[in-house]
Amino acid sequence: MILNELVIYSNDSGTILKKYPFNRFGLNVILGEKSILNEETNGVGKSTMIDCIEFLLGRTISQSYEQNLDLISRSIFLILKIEVNRKIMYLGRHLNTPKKGYILDTEEVSFQISEWQSYSLKDYKEKIGALLFLKQNEPSLSALREYIVRNEKSGFNDITLAGRKAIVNYSLLAFLFGLPHRFEFEIQNIKASIDSLRQQIKLIESIGIQVDKLKIKEEELESEVSQIKASLDSLEISDRVQINTDRYSKLKTELQLTQGKIFELEHVIKQYQKNINNLTEKTRDIKQLKDIEPFFEQLVGYFPFKVKRNYEEIETFYDFMVDNRGKYFKDKISVIQSEIAELKEIRHKIEEDLRNVSQLLKNKKFVEDVASVIKELEDKQLELAQIKVRLVEYNNKNGINDKINKLEAEKLRLTSIKNDEFNTYEEHVEYLQKIFNSMCLETYNQIGVLNFEFENSSKSTASTGRIKIRCTIPDEKSHGRLYMKINMFDLTWLLYRIEKQLSINFLFHDGSYSKPDVAVKPKLLSYIDSRLKTSERGQYFVTINIDELEASDIQVLEDNKCVIAKLNRSKDENRFFGFKF
Repeated sequence: MILNELVIYSNDSGTILKKYPFNRFGLNVILGEKSILNEETNGVGKSTMIDCIEFLLGRTISQSYEQNLDLISRSIFLILKIEVNRKIMYLGRHLNTPKKGYILDTEEVSFQISEWQSYSLKDYKEKIGALLFLKQNEPSLSALREYIVRNEKSGFNDITLAGRKAIVNYSLLAFLFGLPHRFEFEIQNIKASIDSLRQQIKLIESIGIQVDKLKIKEEELESEVSQIKASLDSLEISDRVQINTDRYSKLKTELQLTQGKIFELEHVIKQYQKNINNLTEKTRDIKQLKDIEPFFEQLVGYFPFKVKRNYEEIETFYDFMVDNRGKYFKDKISVIQSEIAELKEIRHKIEEDLRNVSQLLKNKKFVEDVASVIKELEDKQLELAQIKVRLVEYNNKNGINDKINKLEAEKLRLTSIKNDEFNTYEEHVEYLQKIFNSMCLETYNQIGVLNFEFENSSKSTASTGRIKIRCTIPDEKSHGRLYMKINMFDLTWLLYRIEKQLSINFLFHDGSYSKPDVAVKPKLLSYIDSRLKTSERGQYFVTINIDELEASDIQVLEDNKCVIAKLNRSKDENRFFGFKF
């Protein structure tokens, strides 16, 4: 992808506020000027310009832009003209609709947003990644962005970025330098499995300290469970109480159910008497008949043939009752009264049995009723089951250790394979070192160090599989040299990717030339511009204040057409947006 031009359009006025054409390859300098002596060049829009290009490349628009009334009132539409495989396209972001991105796949730009394809921000980022030819197994542009667009606030303290996990930092840098970038993640997956199993071993070993106590407790609980079961089995109530999982075999529950049935039938008689001439008031029994088919449909998914036949016979019988409703209900009442009489006899028998059981429980000195005894039994069984599980886990320790040993062997095997693969990149690494040192010599007439090392330690705490990077230049403790080292570090991967025609052929440095010595900056800038123009590929964007270079060096940049924007405070139209905000 080549960045061709940045356009600022106001939907409010319907006019183009600013156009900034870029060099298709070579150096692109965003220059902060002064119109009078001692005037500031901060606040003229250099960083704002970089921000807007980042927005167009998929970065989330910050609230300072979203909520700015000057920008909102002007309805700013940012447009980035790009070239992909010699084809012109346009990327767009509207500051008033920050959650969207727009793409126009035509040679000529249109300022009617309705003619652009609208995307959610997530989809917009994916589209840009595809335009950059980033593959599915490669880092996303969002992950790489802070390395591609470094700023002075956080990007020039070290070659890696602060606030990120080391595994991510080194993986992204390895990718940018054309080296394998997934080694550590692949080995990390095995290490994570090993760590999980070792945690299990620690838990098991903590059990081992008290395993004898657990076995004693197991025997005690088994004895107690047997005693409680025997106690429950000794409770004879009529045909003998059966303790089961539903707990409905207790005589108290039977008494409640029987009494409830009596109340229910008495209520049914009252309903029959009230509604003897009104069949639409369906009784509970008739409802049960009417609801039997959907009940089967919900329960098992079909209506059994025999049940269906019985249902049809009952329905025929019910139709007959419609013609003889008076006699039907009177007969039903008579039947129910007989049933109630039988239930009352059963109730009397249960009450008699309960009195006997109460006496029996008193003789056995049970303080709690049967429900409490059953609850105690369940608690003991649960505690016993937990102990048995812990003892089984303890006995499985050898099996877990075996898994750990197999994973350790696999980690060593994979580490060896990755180490051998990294060694095949020896010439690649030497070439990167040559690029870096060529810039060091050009800038400082000194050699630096750019070293790539594969971490193959077998220690569990080691970053096994990581391609560690060490980059130093002489006297880099000064801020100026540190900034220049990071500039050259980034430019190394840029030049490499350009020469190998890999994806991502542009780099932004915002504020990186504010601290280096005024004598060395033009050397590096001139060298990079020459290399990119010779290759006819690659774009290097930098922000520079006019007092950070000698006047003669500024003139050289202008003569070589490297300055793409000259921003100052003398007039608002000379600011980035063309107005102060």
